Amino acid sequence: MTYTRPPANTPSVTAGVASLSAPERAAGSRVHYLAGGTTIMYRIAKGFLDPNEIDLVDLADQPHMREVSSDGAGLDIGAMVTLADLLCVVHEDARYRLLRTALEHVASPQIRTRATIGGHIASSLPFSHILPVLLVFDSVLSVKRGSESRQIAVAEATKTPYRSGLASDELIESVHVPAAAVESAFYWVDGDRSGMVRPKLVLTVARLAGGKVRVSAGGSTLARRVTSLEEFLPRKAQSVNGIVSLSEDEVDSALTDESWLTAHQRLLIRRLVPTFLSIGES
Repeated sequence: MTYTRPPANTPSVTAGVASLSAPERAAGSRVHYLAGGTTIMYRIAKGFLDPNEIDLVDLADQPHMREVSSDGAGLDIGAMVTLADLLCVVHEDARYRLLRTALEHVASPQIRTRATIGGHIASSLPFSHILPVLLVFDSVLSVKRGSESRQIAVAEATKTPYRSGLASDELIESVHVPAAAVESAFYWVDGDRSGMVRPKLVLTVARLAGGKVRVSAGGSTLARRVTSLEEFLPRKAQSVNGIVSLSEDEVDSALTDESWLTAHQRLLIRRLVPTFLSIGES
């Protein structure tokens, strides 16, 4: 393992990483950006990271990555913004009440004070409380590699548990969360509210203006959009002049193609979705 801590306001952290000389980088090593440091030891202990094969780049001195801005288009969050600071930003903004609720469920206040939004996404945690909400809003990452930048959907960057879908030396610089017109929303966690028990299901349902419905689920499995329900529910609404009645069997039938869901997740979803659609926001 090597360790590098670029100085404050380095114009391009990734360009500096790319220029490390051969003696500074072990053969076959992978760059690992250190943010809050709350998941790296867990990932090493579980074998997802080999400490002998990573070049650790500490982002502690990059204040430009700790900025948050909000406008009519949405929320732009620097990758080094802690979950605690982000919770303060969105606490009074009704547009992001789903994100606020998800943040409140993450671990403990101590963890939220250290953990960053960029590190949380890059860790691709199956039990994430936040990823389902980011997926529902079609959130997008701005990433950089050397002097090149690109945008990638959060869904594309989190396809494999515990392993980022980015190139080894790509850096998440910021996260964009669009401001969707949410008419009602539902967020449910199969676990205690303290967030200290890893949930088997994190379910997010949002009913948007125009009749669209977005659904995502995670927990035992890495968070994904439940596209079959997103396609089925608006059709159901049209057939009965609004989503007012839905049976568990109908939901279960719509989930037939979602083979990635566990039996437990599927059972809970078939019970919860009709309840939400009949009572509104929860």
